[in-house]
Parts: sequence; C-alpha cells; structure tokens
Amino acid sequence: MGTLHRRQAGVALLALSLALLPDRPLLSQPAFGPVAWDTDPNGETIRAARSALVAENAEARRAGQPELLFRAARVDLNGDRRPELFVLLDPDQACGTRGCNLRLYRPEGSRFVLLNTWDATSATVLQSRIGGWQDIRLDTGQIYRWTGRLYAP
Repeated sequence: MGTLHRRQAGVALLALSLALLPDRPLLSQPAFGPVAWDTDPNGETIRAARSALVAENAEARRAGQPELLFRAARVDLNGDRRPELFVLLDPDQACGTRGCNLRLYRPEGSRFVLLNTWDATSATVLQSRIGGWQDIRLDTGQIYRWTGRLYAP
C-alpha cells in the first residue's frame, strides 16, 4: 500500500473513531449549565456517590433504616480534570420545609470529601469563576462562590 493510501486509511479510521465517541465527556458534563443527573445505575458517577455515602449508609443500616437513595452528577468545577460530585438525596428521605439535601463532594485520592450541603433540589454551574472554581447558582436563586475551602454566598 502506498504512502497516500496509508494516509487516507488513517484519516478514515480517525474520522470513524471520532464519530463513535459519545456527544459528551465520559466522566462529567459540559463546563456550565444546569447540573444533569446521571441515569446509569451502574455507571461511574453512581458508584462514586455510593462511595461518598458509605458511612451514612452504614449508620442507616445499624439503625434499621433503609440506605439513602440519591441522584448524582459529576462536574469538573476547577478544571483539574477530576470532576467534583453533586449528590441530591431522595426527596422522600431528605426533603423538609426548606428543600432537599443537595451536597457537593471533592475528590481526594480514592475518596470524596464533603465540601457543601445545601437545602436545594437543583444547581446550575455558571461560567463565572473565583479562584479557578466556577460559581454555582441553586434553584433558590442564591449564587455561591468559591472561598478557597468551600462555596459561600
């Protein structure tokens, strides 16, 4: 096969590979917009959320209560290519008069560390940034900005 044919075959293979890629990143959603909950019960995002909730679920089992149900989403808020984890606890288990329990976790090594807990049911990641971290607007209308340790209004 001549050099020209090898190049054409390589370009065709690259085009086919790109066409087969999913429309969004595999580990997290786009850089800004509403947080989109992962719907794959066996996906990496749901496994990460189960890992983040392991201590609370163990406590629930000891108390004879059901494990926490949740929705989860991963978004890279600081551009380090290690997406943070949003977890919304199930409304039937964790909602009160002020809203539901929405949490944000940061990956550290092989575990997730809780950064924030809010009374809200959804969040929108904004394009604006403070200290390299994107701002977050909750469904309550409040905007939270990175302080260097956590998000604050």
